[in-house]
Amino acid sequence: MLKESDLSVKHGYVSNNVNVTYGVMSKRVIVSIDHKKGKVIYWDVKGVQGGVKADMKTTTIKSFLNWAVADITCKEKQ
Repeated sequence: MLKESDLSVKHGYVSNNVNVTYGVMSKRVIVSIDHKKGKVIYWDVKGVQGGVKADMKTTTIKSFLNWAVADITCKEKQ
C-alpha cells in the first residue's frame, strides 16, 4: 500500500483492476499535490478508438491512495 510520501508529481499510478483498451493502459498521472488542503489534481488517461483520452480531475489524497496500487513511472539509471 502506498503512503502519502510515495506520491510524486508527473508520476503515473495504476489500480488493482488496470485495463488495457486500444493498446493504452489506463492510469492516473499526478499534476499537483496540495498537502495543506489534502487534494490531488491528476490526469485520468484512457485508450479510446483512434487515440488517447485524458480528463483532468481532483480528488482527496486519501481517496487517491485507496485507489492507487503501484507507481509505474520508469526510473532512469544514473
